[in-house]
Amino acid sequence: MKTYREDGATMAVGGYLSDKVYRAMILSMPIPCVDVVIVSRSSDPPSVLWLAHRMAKPWPRWWIIGGRMFAGETHAFAVQRAFKRETGLDLAVERFQFLSVSAFIWKDRQQEPQTAGSHNISLAFVVDLTPSELTAVQLDAKEYHVEQGLKPFNRKDLTREHPVLLAHFDQIFA
Repeated sequence: MKTYREDGATMAVGGYLSDKVYRAMILSMPIPCVDVVIVSRSSDPPSVLWLAHRMAKPWPRWWIIGGRMFAGETHAFAVQRAFKRETGLDLAVERFQFLSVSAFIWKDRQQEPQTAGSHNISLAFVVDLTPSELTAVQLDAKEYHVEQGLKPFNRKDLTREHPVLLAHFDQIFA
């Protein structure tokens, strides 16, 4: 795997860890993640977040698009890579605007032992998709219920979901 630094240099890093090593890492430190909040200001209605229904713990519900960062990646490269992997859309890095930093301490996780939980630090970004880009999204079938696709959530809908989603909505549409 190659990743890219701010100065444009290429840095080779390790790639995926064995399950045993990854379990130990999750128990020892927070996991850095990048998440993308999708909006589409040119669609109707314009003031909604577009969420996907996750299959995996720690939050197998409606959520934003994202994934973990790898050593040596800039946040810009990580968000572009994760978004492309999970949606199929290869967008210019300039389209992703920084939104916030959040910490999540989850009671369970997908990896064994699932009840050990995890601590994630999320760098959240917002991207404004065109209506044609919204329909072109191909969700990763390993992560999401693809048959449900992306679903628009207004502010009232978000009051029944994770509180950070409502905070993102308020920050974006304030």
